[in-house]
Amino acid sequence: MGWYFGAAFQIQDDILNLTGDRRKYGKEIAGDLWEGRRTLILIHLLKHCSPGERASLRNFLARPRQNRSAAEVKCVYGLLARQKSVDYARRAARQLAGAALLEGVGSFARVARFG
Repeated sequence: MGWYFGAAFQIQDDILNLTGDRRKYGKEIAGDLWEGRRTLILIHLLKHCSPGERASLRNFLARPRQNRSAAEVKCVYGLLARQKSVDYARRAARQLAGAALLEGVGSFARVARFG
């Protein structure tokens, strides 16, 4: 149960990093892109973009933050939207949360039988 819940939580945090309101989220929006963090969202994008886009994205991710531009981050946002990578991550997070719920219910049912 914990693994599923933890994975769902992390993916949701990655989604908020790209789509959240900074005042509510409390962290830098797009910080994961600026830092080059490898998230499920970026993995999906790398798998589904064109070879040229993939090469550009790999080049972007290979450079340190200070060598990335706002225009490049905006371009990555556009790729994410076109490939529906955030939507994919939302579905994955929901599925993992559902799996955590099923595991939790099953665990509590077993405890109740023996309690």
